[in-house]
Amino acid sequence: MKKNIAVKIFFITLFIFSVIINRQIVAASCSNLEIENYVQEFMSDNKIPGMAVYAIKCDQEILSKGFGFEDDDRPVTCQTLFEIGSNSKAFTAFAISKLADEKMLNLNDDISKYISWLDVYYKGEKQQLTIKNLIEHKSGIPKGMISKIQISSSKSALEDTVRVLKGINLKTAPGTKFEYSTINYDVLGLVIQNISGMPYEDYMEANIFKPLGLDETYAGRNVAPKNLVSNGYKLNFCNQKDYLAPIYRGNTPAGYIISNINDIGKWLKAQMNLLKDKNFQDENYFFGWFLEKEPTIKFMHRGINPNFSSFIMFDTDKDIGVAILCNTNNCLLDDFAKGIFSMVDTNDLLDKTQRKDFNFILDEICSSIYVVLSFSLLVIVFFMLKIIFQICKKERRFSAFSLKIFYKILFKLSILGLAAFAVYLIPYLFFQATWDFLFVWFPYTFKHVIIILFLNFVFLSILLIISSLFKREKQLNNFKMST
Repeated sequence: MKKNIAVKIFFITLFIFSVIINRQIVAASCSNLEIENYVQEFMSDNKIPGMAVYAIKCDQEILSKGFGFEDDDRPVTCQTLFEIGSNSKAFTAFAISKLADEKMLNLNDDISKYISWLDVYYKGEKQQLTIKNLIEHKSGIPKGMISKIQISSSKSALEDTVRVLKGINLKTAPGTKFEYSTINYDVLGLVIQNISGMPYEDYMEANIFKPLGLDETYAGRNVAPKNLVSNGYKLNFCNQKDYLAPIYRGNTPAGYIISNINDIGKWLKAQMNLLKDKNFQDENYFFGWFLEKEPTIKFMHRGINPNFSSFIMFDTDKDIGVAILCNTNNCLLDDFAKGIFSMVDTNDLLDKTQRKDFNFILDEICSSIYVVLSFSLLVIVFFMLKIIFQICKKERRFSAFSLKIFYKILFKLSILGLAAFAVYLIPYLFFQATWDFLFVWFPYTFKHVIIILFLNFVFLSILLIISSLFKREKQLNNFKMST
């Protein structure tokens, strides 16, 4: 009897000792204050209004905290909701795997089995497009199709999004080449909707979010409580300005799930447990996660929306995970998250990135161009007013209209027209997108530059016309003599 008691005491002591040692190891790996200072520095450098950060190691939370502000008055907390961008894809992939486990679908099924009207072609021949092709981004659907997704909050928005693919000519044959195309996961969302007979939002809440205890996660802005969602921001003349982006309800499965850092922490733990000890030698993209394989396998994904961004990464071998939610569009969150990962892992920060955020660079360029174009417009307006003043003082008179004057005006306007047309082609040539798409995704200053450039074209055209038609007396006399 005494021997049994001694054995129990020994194992209880051993358990307590192991817990203490484990906590000490985790605590020794990094300092919360160091991570928080790093967060504050990154936010300051990138002018980020608000952010929430989560870090975990060996099942111990290292950090779960909000930073900055969600609007002018409210600080970001662990309950503040953010759009998570393309990190929505892992949720949609999880729902697809659940339906596969329930024998509701097979990953090798042709998509036409669930969306009968969705025919796709490659080099003129109809193709079999499988669910697996879509999950792996090997569908052949070009990435530029994101610009075809329409602004909409209607109940039919998801089907309307997928209908833009009807009859599409694929860039590559299905299953042959990886090309990340966000709309793949909208097709998967419609599959979920058609199989379940429920709207995508309702299915996700009832079958994914609630069972996982994600009570503050929502499939889209139309179902999220507006008073808990952070304002979104984008750059405007080197400062952040709040921006309410249009609703793309038809893109919810791929990019518009809304959550907070509390729920994302739970989701991160669930994914780490689910993917632990699996073999991923052949995959570079697996069910909503990019894989980085050296020196250990890390799962990661960036999420970028017009006015929100996120980054989630985890290493199942090291039992370390990091999640970032942000209320502005910033493409450097991957470097930032990797810095936090390094601090948690080795108590050492990797070299800080020397890169600049794309939108930061674009905003700086557009701000400079805007100043130049503003000065240019003032000069043009000044000369216009000067000519009008001269006309009023009868220092200029309307010259007799002739073919010579007509051709002269036509030539000048043709040059301006060609320049304007070249500007008009910019979205299509460089971004495979539309102007509306760029105005939503790019900083405010981009739109300001296009507007003032257009005004330069208009006022310069008017100046050329009136200066050609109304000549000064000396010019008019010289013109008469020459004719």
